[in-house]
Amino acid sequence: MNSISISTKKSFPKKRSSLSAADKLCHLLKYPPLPSDPFASPQPNALRAAVAGWDVTGLPRAVALRIVEETYQRTFGPSHARAQPLSGIL
Repeated sequence: MNSISISTKKSFPKKRSSLSAADKLCHLLKYPPLPSDPFASPQPNALRAAVAGWDVTGLPRAVALRIVEETYQRTFGPSHARAQPLSGIL
C-alpha cells in the first residue's frame, strides 16, 4: 500500500461525518421540523422566504449569472473553452 491510500482510508470516516452533518443542516433548511401541535401552522421554509424577498424584476443578476455558469460547466465541462475544435469533424 502506498501512503496516499492509507491516508485516504484514515480520513474517510471524518469526511463522511462532515458531509453527513452538512446534509442534515441543508435538510433542516429545506424541511423545517413540524410543530408538535398538529393544528399549528408549520415553520416557514427559509429558502422560499429568501426567494420571496427578491424584487419585482425577478432573479438578482448575480444569481442568474451563477446559474448560467454552473449550467455551462455541467454541460460542456470546465475545459471546453480551452479545447481546440477538431478540423476533420465539422
